[in-house]
Amino acid sequence: MKTKAMRLFCGAILLTAQFVSAQENKESDNRFQVLTKSIAPIIALLTPNGSNGNHAIDLQGTIGASTGLPPELNGGQVHVAFEFPDKLLVQFPTPKGPAIICRNGQTVWAFPATQFGPLADKVGIDISPKPLLPFQLDETKAVLLPALFDVHDAGIAELHGQTYRVLDVRGVTFNKTKRDSGYPVRLWIRDDRVVQIELRSSGWTATLAITKNELMPSLPATTWQPTPEQHDQVTAIPGDKIASLLQLALKQNR
Repeated sequence: MKTKAMRLFCGAILLTAQFVSAQENKESDNRFQVLTKSIAPIIALLTPNGSNGNHAIDLQGTIGASTGLPPELNGGQVHVAFEFPDKLLVQFPTPKGPAIICRNGQTVWAFPATQFGPLADKVGIDISPKPLLPFQLDETKAVLLPALFDVHDAGIAELHGQTYRVLDVRGVTFNKTKRDSGYPVRLWIRDDRVVQIELRSSGWTATLAITKNELMPSLPATTWQPTPEQHDQVTAIPGDKIASLLQLALKQNR
């Protein structure tokens, strides 16, 4: 009798373990699915076919709580606009006001010149004679790109009376030290759309509430041009060093 009871007990343990394992696998799949559904349409904009006929995005947000950053940045506006294949605008707040880096085809300009002129000197002002490459991925790479993210399910959170799925995200790495350093990005997602982003670094954190996230066939031509008020304070910058200039500008404002 004892043997039979022990077998039943072991069987119950085995079934429970299998059930838990199945649930964990299901949850594992779900967190990747949630991330993929939220970012796949944006990644698709980098392909010639676009995302359901859309080839552009207008993304705007407001900086909320932050640490390690100048307090003047809280409440500042962030604006990212992109149109396939070679138009990109990034606007972000600084203690002295908004700063912009914009690529319009083969032309790249920055505002204000008082801030970006000295930064361009640091990275070198020589403009490469080679044409700038388009922002483009082939369809296969675009589909596989979400698989390059390591995703941790941070649970469910309430925000402004709504329920959101929260995911911590980082690039896949085989370096244990980098894995142990944590997740640099936290996403709040609802209805397959990212509504809030928290960026984390060793010296600062910042939360960005998304106020606009629209995909469309194209954006107005004026998106890629300085306003009349900005025109006299614009400077041309080396297009092949956009990333370096943006990194320096953000670092300068920490």
